[in-house]
Amino acid sequence: MTDKNIYQKIQEVRVQLQNMNLKKTGKNTYSSFSYYELRDFLPQLNNLMLSNDIMTAFSIVKTSEVEEAVLEVFNSSKPEEKVDFRLPTAEVEIGKKKDGTGGAEPIQNLGGKATYMRRYMMMIAFEIIESD
Repeated sequence: MTDKNIYQKIQEVRVQLQNMNLKKTGKNTYSSFSYYELRDFLPQLNNLMLSNDIMTAFSIVKTSEVEEAVLEVFNSSKPEEKVDFRLPTAEVEIGKKKDGTGGAEPIQNLGGKATYMRRYMMMIAFEIIESD
């Protein structure tokens, strides 16, 4: 039996995850829709990654041109073998009202950005689907 490469391992995790019938617990009451929170899939995803010998590393990097969220997916058996998923970030203003009042502290906005981007990057890498 040959060792699987990173692409084969990611695909196996994608299929195993889709067969788990994940449930959305996030609720947006303003726009009346449900969404996946990290807790809805991350524990299952971590178990699948462990059994398939892969791991992830998330970061937000800024170049002179753009700020990007980066999710690196590594083959744990061969750490030099990895796939990078990248997406430009956007500013977030948690709790800010349409009239410009209110809003979170800068560190809370940073945490919100990291949480949103991490969730989106995991969903992209492992093809966790939402309704269009």
